[in-house]
Amino acid sequence: MQLSPRRRFLWAFFFCWVPILRSKMAKNSQTQCCECVSFGAWHSSQCENPANMTHEGNHYCGIHNPIKKQQRRDAQKKASTKQQAEQESHKRLQKAAPEMLNLLKIAVENCKYPDWRLSPDWVLEADTTICKAEGRDFFGRDNE
Repeated sequence: MQLSPRRRFLWAFFFCWVPILRSKMAKNSQTQCCECVSFGAWHSSQCENPANMTHEGNHYCGIHNPIKKQQRRDAQKKASTKQQAEQESHKRLQKAAPEMLNLLKIAVENCKYPDWRLSPDWVLEADTTICKAEGRDFFGRDNE
């Protein structure tokens, strides 16, 4: 059975276009998130997620909630500063490792003799090397 052009148009309109238009109208009736989302360098549009909270008069979805965004940034910053501190302490230990190895060799070599005692110069040198490895000066102040 062949449909006339008019019936074909009506069928396409009511069964294809009307559901699409209804869904778009239903989306527009809800409040949307006001945040702008970018797709690449040149394309951006408004976030299509429904808003579930209001902050300072603007509507936001769960993803673009400014309070949660700030909490995520703070957590990320805290983690990065912790990682940076660990890397710096590792670098200090690597710098002091050759000196500590030399001092340890001297101590082991001299411990073979029963009458050996630590010389004050050796103790001072060992103490300053340990302080350098820990990131502080000889008097206990932090070197930063």
